[in-house]
Amino acid sequence: MLTKELKQLSKRDVAIAGSKSVSLGIMMRAGILIPSGFVVLAPVFEEFLEQNNLKERIQNIIKNINYHNPSSVLQAWAQIAELTSAGRLSFSAKAQIQIEFKKLNSKHVAVRSSATVEDAVNASWAGQFQSYFNVNQQELIISMQKCWSSLFTPNALMYGFKMKLLDQKKSMAVIVQKMILPQIAGTAFTVHPVTKNKNHILIEAGPGPGEAVVQGRIIPSAYIVDKKQWKILRIQAKQKENILPKRIIRLAKLCYKIEKLFKRPQDIEWALKGSQIYILQSRAITTL
Repeated sequence: MLTKELKQLSKRDVAIAGSKSVSLGIMMRAGILIPSGFVVLAPVFEEFLEQNNLKERIQNIIKNINYHNPSSVLQAWAQIAELTSAGRLSFSAKAQIQIEFKKLNSKHVAVRSSATVEDAVNASWAGQFQSYFNVNQQELIISMQKCWSSLFTPNALMYGFKMKLLDQKKSMAVIVQKMILPQIAGTAFTVHPVTKNKNHILIEAGPGPGEAVVQGRIIPSAYIVDKKQWKILRIQAKQKENILPKRIIRLAKLCYKIEKLFKRPQDIEWALKGSQIYILQSRAITTL
């Protein structure tokens, strides 16, 4: 099996689809609105490495990294990225991916990394791997290969070194989803990440796609919601985002439902398009 629809995924698929993909599948089956999509399974990446004789070459590059020298890490990443972008995907894999793309009936998709080591209980790989947006059919394969190579970005390599995870077996699946172009998007934490208050949900929002909020490129609007009384306790909102306040409680309750589903505090990415709230990702908060 080369690909799998998100809605087909369950916990037993983490080793081939990654935890990010699996969490989307679990939420879909729980009735939560997720953009439709599929995952290119990790064995496709493994096959790609074997067919292009890249596995040993990449391992040798990584073995020779001096992690105390930033330029050594950057050089290793550049070499791996070049090797990966030059590799050829098998005809069968390429054909299957194109078939699944057409089923989405969308000119543009979001292409997201889903590493098989991502978001463990004691280690969060959040933000270490790449995602690409507004990708068309012609750009799909190269965007997927970029996601594969992001397993070895400088941040990912340094994080693996710091957390002593370099020897951990890891691979990369890739999520392909129908592109959502929201008016507003952002993040939500079902436990306040600063105060650690378990009764408070922190929602952060910004205009357009949520990457600027996730990556900290803008100062977002912020809302604190009390879980017990379902009241907004604090608002720091920009005027052009006044479309959101009337939906804050609905969003907060949806996030609480996700927390209960996974039985752990969650770090959630969401998007608002029209009256619909889409969930783009949910991972366990590992810093509490």
